[in-house]
Amino acid sequence: MSIEYLSALVIEPNSTKRGYLWQATRSEPRFYRVNGTKSLPDALEILKEGKKFDVILLPGHEENKSLEHFLLEAKKTTGGIESAYVIVTTAGEKDRERIANFLLSGFDGFLFSPYSVNNLKDVAVIAAKVKRKFESQRKKAALQILLPSISQSLDNYALALQNKSTNLEEKKKEFKDSVEPIEEIALEFPIEYLDLITEIFETASPREIPSYRGASQRVKAKLSNKKK
Repeated sequence: MSIEYLSALVIEPNSTKRGYLWQATRSEPRFYRVNGTKSLPDALEILKEGKKFDVILLPGHEENKSLEHFLLEAKKTTGGIESAYVIVTTAGEKDRERIANFLLSGFDGFLFSPYSVNNLKDVAVIAAKVKRKFESQRKKAALQILLPSISQSLDNYALALQNKSTNLEEKKKEFKDSVEPIEEIALEFPIEYLDLITEIFETASPREIPSYRGASQRVKAKLSNKKK
C-alpha cells in the first residue's frame, strides 16, 4: 500500500512549545505540511475558512469542556469534518480515566511528550486510518450511484447474448464502459464493493421471465380460417 502523506495543525498557546512540536511533527516523513496556531478559537476560524488538515493536535492542558466544545464545533466545519483529533499531553498526565473520557467524547488518540519517533508514527497511523475511513465512505457513495447502471448494462448484455442479438457487440461495449469507473474502487475497497453488490442483488426486483401462453387470438383466427 502506498504511504499516506498527511497535513497537521498544531494548537499551542506557548510559542516555544508550538515551535518544538512543529519541528517534532515535521521529523515524521509522512507529515508533508504542518501549520501552527496559538488558540482553539483561532484554529476554529481556520477550519471554518475551509483549510483542511488530516490531524489536529490539541493542547492537553486546556480544560476538558473547552476541548470537547472545540471538537464538537470543529467537526461541523468544512476543514475539520474529516480530521483526526489528537490530544497532546505530558507523559505524567497519563490518567486512564481522563484518557477514556476523551476517547468517549470522540477524540481519536494521544501524543505524549517528550515526543519520540514512535509517538509520531502512532499519530500518523491514527490520522491515516481516519482519512481512509472518510475516503471509504466517499467511494461507497460513488459505488451506490454507479452500480445500478452497471447492473442494468449487465442485464442488457446478458439479454442480447441470450437472444443472439445483432447489437451484441454494442451491448458488450456498453457493459465494459460502465464497469471501468469502478475498477479502481473495487480493488482498493473490496469489502465495500462486495457489500454493495450483495445488497443490490438481494434487493433487486425479480425479473418477469416471458412465458409461452399459447397462440394469440389473431393467430388462432388465421388458423381457423385456413381450415375452412
